[in-house]
Amino acid sequence: MKTIIRNFTSIFRRFVMANLLNILGLSLAFAAFFVIMTQVSYDNGYNKSIKDYRNLYQISMNLERSMGDYTTHFSRPIAEALSQSSPHVKSYGLISQVFNRKFRINEKEYNLQVMLGINDFPKIFEPEIISGNLDRMKEERQIVVTESAAKRMFGSIDVVNKTITLPALTEENPDTEITICAIVKDYPDNTFFYDCCFIGSNENEGNGNNWNYYFYVRLDDAKNVKEVNDLFEKKFIQFFKEKGTTDKDLEGLKINFMPIADTHFSKGGTSSKSSVYLLFCFSILIILIAGVNFMNFTLAETPMRIRSINTQKILGATAAKLKGSLLAEAVFISLIAYALSLIWVVIANDMGLQHLVDASIRLDDQKTLLLLTFLISVTVGLLAGAYPSYYVTSFPPALVLKGSFGLSPKGRILRAILISIQFIISFILIIAVGIMYLQSHYIFTSDYGYDKDMVMVASTTRETRSQPEAVINRMKNISGVEDASFSQFIMSSSNGYMTWGRGTNENDQVGFAVFFVDSHFPNTLGLKIVEGRGFKEGDGDVYMFSESMKKKYPFVKVDEKLNANDFLVVGFFDDLQYASFRQIKDDLPLGLFISSPTGKYKDWGNWRNVLNIRVGKNVDKVAARKEIQKALEEFTPHNDFNVRSMDQVIENNYQHEFLYTKQIVLFSLLAILISIIGVFGLTMFESEYRRKEIGIRKIMGSSTKEILYMFNKRYIYMLIGCFVFAAPVGYLFGHHWLEGFAQQTNISLLVFLVAFLLVTFFTMLTVTFQSWKNANENPINSIKTE
Repeated sequence: MKTIIRNFTSIFRRFVMANLLNILGLSLAFAAFFVIMTQVSYDNGYNKSIKDYRNLYQISMNLERSMGDYTTHFSRPIAEALSQSSPHVKSYGLISQVFNRKFRINEKEYNLQVMLGINDFPKIFEPEIISGNLDRMKEERQIVVTESAAKRMFGSIDVVNKTITLPALTEENPDTEITICAIVKDYPDNTFFYDCCFIGSNENEGNGNNWNYYFYVRLDDAKNVKEVNDLFEKKFIQFFKEKGTTDKDLEGLKINFMPIADTHFSKGGTSSKSSVYLLFCFSILIILIAGVNFMNFTLAETPMRIRSINTQKILGATAAKLKGSLLAEAVFISLIAYALSLIWVVIANDMGLQHLVDASIRLDDQKTLLLLTFLISVTVGLLAGAYPSYYVTSFPPALVLKGSFGLSPKGRILRAILISIQFIISFILIIAVGIMYLQSHYIFTSDYGYDKDMVMVASTTRETRSQPEAVINRMKNISGVEDASFSQFIMSSSNGYMTWGRGTNENDQVGFAVFFVDSHFPNTLGLKIVEGRGFKEGDGDVYMFSESMKKKYPFVKVDEKLNANDFLVVGFFDDLQYASFRQIKDDLPLGLFISSPTGKYKDWGNWRNVLNIRVGKNVDKVAARKEIQKALEEFTPHNDFNVRSMDQVIENNYQHEFLYTKQIVLFSLLAILISIIGVFGLTMFESEYRRKEIGIRKIMGSSTKEILYMFNKRYIYMLIGCFVFAAPVGYLFGHHWLEGFAQQTNISLLVFLVAFLLVTFFTMLTVTFQSWKNANENPINSIKTE
């Protein structure tokens, strides 16, 4: 160990800056790997903490003619009939929605995330029950709360049979007292029902018209999934035929069993396998860059050590002992970098950089990753030291004492190959990041079909929902506000929305997404009417549709009912980007619906979930936001209405994609930094070895400019060759990420040009800076030892 430390300190003192940069780059790579892998581990482990998750599936179906794509919504009767059709189905669960609601205990309010479903639906997830009984969920007004929620509200988990108050959505309705029937253990945050409390109900029993439930089944064994899938399809077709549906209408029907662990990566999920795959690849590439950097430094030090090592061979040291010493030294340096990387991670966590990933980056929470990173650091040390230790001990001592490996063609070629690997990886990362940026820019700058830059949205309360006209009039009284309206959903905030299917045969069967709105909605969003009229005061039980409805279903006409048993269509508007870019635009038409106070949907009084506010073009949005918040507090004092712009809504809808982009941008910059560190160190060593050559060239008349060109020319040729190789690979990486979007940006050649110029600029800057000193040195100083 003393020999290792002595050799390390000897080399370290000679090239302090280069060795510091080497350790810094290696430590940053280990830190980046650790942080990236927390995200990868989080995503790959999503929903896998559920007991026997391999036997748990979410069911979706394809109704090609009407819905256009897989839908995850079922009616209660068909889901129950399918579940009872196979002995391999152990249990099933139906979930209608997840929402945030305020509950009250002794006048103190608490926010709870609530999952609503049919009866005792949580049983399918087999949660760990601390106390109580899930069977009681079949009774009315029962709730299952998590251990953490119980402690937050009561300071104890001994709360079974205690009650909490659910305030009514409107002032016309009474509050509801709900009894806690069970306490369950908290699930990890990478489960789709993390932090959820559960409320069951017996709604829609026998009602086949309400297709509003997510359908989950647990099988006895995953091996039986194909058998059950085929049986479900047969039963489903039989069910529809009994309703009079023709074979032609059913020809595209498919049932899909999606493993619960894959729902996180589905089209409606919160992540994508391509993003996780790219993150994992980036983590490996960063380690590869740092490892190549380390090997390059080790090789560059060879000429300074080869004579010393072979002198030891002459004095009796064995080749095996010398190789072991050099390997141990490389591992020692790598472990120093590993220890430093842990400090970077702690600092990053303390500085609030935790938000860059979904998972915790606290060292205590990631013991497995700590061990993995440690093993990688040891491996990097062994690999980086293996070839140099073999090579430096392979020459006959007499030959080595006369020669110089540092100037040999073989030594230069090997180092050039290693630095080229770093350039290739840097180009790949920058090109991939550029493509991701183009997609982000495309999302924000595309034409959404409505005036998104003039629209702000706010949450609603019981008081604002109960006084819609008063709220709208108050909004109009605010300077700069042109109109306001209520709606069921926020435009462009989700992958999909409530879907209705109408009609019984190919002559009148339609499928569309639907928003409940008021008569002010088209004007508030600035919709462009292409046929018919917009809504007007007094309208009830009438539709407006996007133009794609008319294109997809030509039989739908203005001033006619949608079909014999449905409601009047009053107009068509220009197609909107109402869902996310993950969906094909216009694939499913959008319908806006105004319900009559006395009509079929008169009991849907709680649909006013969103307040939309239209502000003028030149209005200060920050000031407007404050005024809107202040005005709404007149209805519900001290309530945060979360007033925000549509850009904030859109950013929230793509928060995971943007998070991945930020991660990859940050780590790509880090990879470039490590590469530049490698160039810096290599140039420093090379210019040191070539001092005498530089001195002779200066004496023979070479200018500083010519010497700098000599150093830079070599790197320019390397950069061009590396770029030609890296460009198609970077394109493939970026294109693979774009596959998560149904609507994709065009990939500009400018991305490739910027990538080349960026790496070239920093490389040339580094080489010129490092070579400048020797190029301007007095040649007498460099050749006086000859």
